Amino acid sequence: MAGYLFFYRKDVKETCQRGGAYPVDNHVEKLRKERGLSQEEFARAIRVSRQTVSSIETGKYNPSLDLAFIIADFFGKTIEEIFIHHGGTDHEKESSD
Repeated sequence: MAGYLFFYRKDVKETCQRGGAYPVDNHVEKLRKERGLSQEEFARAIRVSRQTVSSIETGKYNPSLDLAFIIADFFGKTIEEIFIHHGGTDHEKESSD
């Protein structure tokens, strides 16, 4: 992990929520592997558990907004470049018609 700068808050916790009504795909695993990091190394760098990283990568959990920003900052990308939102609520679809 040499060569990485970390400017992350020390009080960030594993605030994840179950994936649900808003399907979200992500590129976390691909980006992590491109940098040659294990799940454990990446988890330590962003101050979460390895299980949290695994759950995010498999889509079991969506990260909190704070954690999504931390992940985006770590990879030098925007949230939208990492997390891909598919669709919205029925109300949103109706109002756009």
